[in-house]
Amino acid sequence: MNSGVARTIFALTIVVIASTAGAQSPATVTSPFDVWVGISVAPIGPSGVLTSSYSPPLLFDGAFTSTAAQTITFDTDRAAGLTGGANLWLSERAGLQILADRVSHSLTGTSTPYVFSLQYASRLPPNDDVQIVDAHQTVPWPQVTGSFRDLNVSVNAVVRAGHADRVSATASGGLTIHRLTGTLQPLAFTSFHLGGHSVLLEDDYRLMMALGPTISIGVNVGGDVNIALGAHAALMVGYRYFAAPSPGIDAQPRDVLNANQVVFEQPLTDIAARLGATAVTVLLSHSRIIVGLKVMR
Repeated sequence: MNSGVARTIFALTIVVIASTAGAQSPATVTSPFDVWVGISVAPIGPSGVLTSSYSPPLLFDGAFTSTAAQTITFDTDRAAGLTGGANLWLSERAGLQILADRVSHSLTGTSTPYVFSLQYASRLPPNDDVQIVDAHQTVPWPQVTGSFRDLNVSVNAVVRAGHADRVSATASGGLTIHRLTGTLQPLAFTSFHLGGHSVLLEDDYRLMMALGPTISIGVNVGGDVNIALGAHAALMVGYRYFAAPSPGIDAQPRDVLNANQVVFEQPLTDIAARLGATAVTVLLSHSRIIVGLKVMR
């Protein structure tokens, strides 16, 4: 289902509520409590940018200056997950709602070329004459892949209308807490060392990065239409929109993907310290289309 279908579901929810709000009898909706489980479909997932800028180390030697930079832009695909929740009705038409939603996306992206440079003083035999050496390189980068997971919990105000034994609808909105995690690969890291006769050698790492976990707080609004399957069950079709500020997610090295190509492999903790704060900015606002089963007590 595309975004047009999603907007239609939400519009129908509002129409059902508006058209029945003034015509309800005391017996129209009697369930004081209902729960549901279902499939949550994200037509479009979050997107983001990772920016890496650090100073590659020259190991086992003296003074140097260095820079390295890379920018990765990524998107996530359409994905399906799980959702569930409960409504506690405090009156005939209004109540409180709690819902949870989890979707895991595949991640793909592109990177700018990886650019790095190093300047250091080399002592040349036989007299240890000092020579300033400048090294720099631009490396085209392969496609970026990974995963992105959003687990969120919402607490909402909810209203309802309709006929529980035929067609009913709810609309709700409130606060949402997101827990964001994921992975991204490969990210570049380079370390240098000097061999015999001051020959410059380098180790070029390909890193898997762990994203998060990061907590972000936002809002949500949505609704559902319920078609009765019996006295206490209904087929539920709904739409929900989640809005949140663009969070900054910390990225930390999790693994070296090409360890067999690295001569002087550095511990991940040292690599993380060299990389410093690697920020990932994510555009988090997104929609969900929900199909599920609601049980009314």
